[in-house]
Amino acid sequence: PRRMEGDPFFSSSINLQPNPTPTMRVLAILALIGGAAAFAPAPSASSRSVSLNAETAEWTAPAEWKETDFESKIKKLEKEAEERLDTKIDELKRNVASTGKSD
Repeated sequence: PRRMEGDPFFSSSINLQPNPTPTMRVLAILALIGGAAAFAPAPSASSRSVSLNAETAEWTAPAEWKETDFESKIKKLEKEAEERLDTKIDELKRNVASTGKSD
């Protein structure tokens, strides 16, 4: 290949490292500091203590309050579920006895 006079692509005197100016140095230092700050631990949150000073109020039930006996309802539901389960077990036993197969 033939070198052309004055062509910067083929010139052997190209300086690829320009002389750093003071502005470039400052920018490089700021870039380094900014990059290091990205890996610095976050500042811990300052702990604050909050003190509540409230008078203790006695709770009273509203006038329309209605007591519900949940235990008796739960026992009733359990009994109904056991009866349904026993019925299903008896049905499956009859199917096994009549067909000899289990579903």
